[in-house]
Amino acid sequence: MLRLFLFVFVLSANALAKPTEPAVYAGNTSIFCSQNDEGIQGVACEMVSAMASYQRYHHQIQLIPQARMLRFGKENSNSLLVPISRVPFREQHYQWILPLIEDDFVIASMQNKPIDVENIEQLKGITIGVVRGGLADSIISRYPSLTLVRNNSEMNLVEQLMLGRIKACACSWNAILYSYRKLGGKNEHLYKGLLLERVEIYLAGSPDLSADTIQQWQLAFDWLKSSGNYQRIIQDY
Repeated sequence: MLRLFLFVFVLSANALAKPTEPAVYAGNTSIFCSQNDEGIQGVACEMVSAMASYQRYHHQIQLIPQARMLRFGKENSNSLLVPISRVPFREQHYQWILPLIEDDFVIASMQNKPIDVENIEQLKGITIGVVRGGLADSIISRYPSLTLVRNNSEMNLVEQLMLGRIKACACSWNAILYSYRKLGGKNEHLYKGLLLERVEIYLAGSPDLSADTIQQWQLAFDWLKSSGNYQRIIQDY
């Protein structure tokens, strides 16, 4: 009986000593993180998956709408978030672990009907698609006179742009290009208009994420680059 008690005690002590793996929440954002028949894909999620395998991480990446991911990062403890644009109004809400890739958030339109403006105020009267809760939504929502159509996915917004249901799309330029190609379009038919923000796309963490966990992921990112996997993933997309 004593031997059994000691065995259970040792197991319990080991479990307490081992840090709990954080949950990984991925925002559904076409080129960065999305779902296909083979599972979760996208340039950011493939990077995170490779780093997770390197660390022998056990949990699955959870793909959810972008707005929910941003909320989970504030509300849920011990969490990792990807992809998330690092901008001043988000700075205090998360821990910024790794810059994965740089991107432009722009006003895009079709080349045959280009939306060429010098500032956001000139977009009045134009129907603009944005990802609900995303960076462009946060920027353009400051202008209540503008007409916004919100959706959870860039793919759906780009499809609406192709069909003429919206006149412009305010999103990540790389996500727009990727979605347009997936829908059978040619990139030269798109017009890259007003630059809203140039940002770095991050792997971020909840405010309580431990320093040890952050260091582990930073070391895994060093491995991702030195092994050549980082460049391979970038080239694939």
